[in-house]
Amino acid sequence: MWTVFANIRAGKGRYFDHVEVARAWAAAEPACTGRVGGIGFCMGGGFALALAPGHGFQAASANYGTIPAHAETVLAQACPIVGSYGARDTSLRGAAERLNRLLDDLGIDHDVKEYPGVGHAFMNDHRDEHTPWYFAMMSRFVGGVAFDEAATADARRRISAFFREHLAG
Repeated sequence: MWTVFANIRAGKGRYFDHVEVARAWAAAEPACTGRVGGIGFCMGGGFALALAPGHGFQAASANYGTIPAHAETVLAQACPIVGSYGARDTSLRGAAERLNRLLDDLGIDHDVKEYPGVGHAFMNDHRDEHTPWYFAMMSRFVGGVAFDEAATADARRRISAFFREHLAG
């Protein structure tokens, strides 16, 4: 896992190489317009932001993803970005506002929204009976992690509309 974080910080590495193989494959598929979007959640949301500039994507969706260090420079040539954050996410307080302001300043098309009353991973509707009860309780009550159906429906709608706009042939 630490290698993934190191790749994200560096903006390159084997995980970027793996994503490029998948992106190139998708772009070459006959049903594809040749325009590809990237999407990530949590650590993957930070990865989606890191991939937004210079990696062949025409749109990126960052869902509760960490904004890269030196974002003013890193995201300067980014593709359009749609982002969804929870206002109760204690690990990313102010991230939506910061990303909105940054993308405004850089002139990058974007749709970034912070959902009130929800925390981190609010789109995670997986119900895993193997998750230890204490982890589920700590996540929900300490970290604010809980699925929110209304916020998820809106975020999914926004992501789909954004990708249709930027990836259509």
